[in-house]
Amino acid sequence: MGNKISESRKKRSIGFRLNYLISAYQKFLMEKNLLNTEINRMIFVENYISSLKLNIYDEFSKHQLIKDLNIFYRE
Repeated sequence: MGNKISESRKKRSIGFRLNYLISAYQKFLMEKNLLNTEINRMIFVENYISSLKLNIYDEFSKHQLIKDLNIFYRE
């Protein structure tokens, strides 16, 4: 039972983070009046990571964030 609760929390946490990332990306595009392109997604991820106070993302994590954005925003 505890394992099911843990999995549910993990899924909600991932969903929340992904929704926040997508919302922040949409805001980034609108503020800068940019189109959705691969280079803009990479720029956004770099800016997003550098704006965080904690350095919790490594190179693999950067690529994962870009991959997550690519799922929702395809050219």
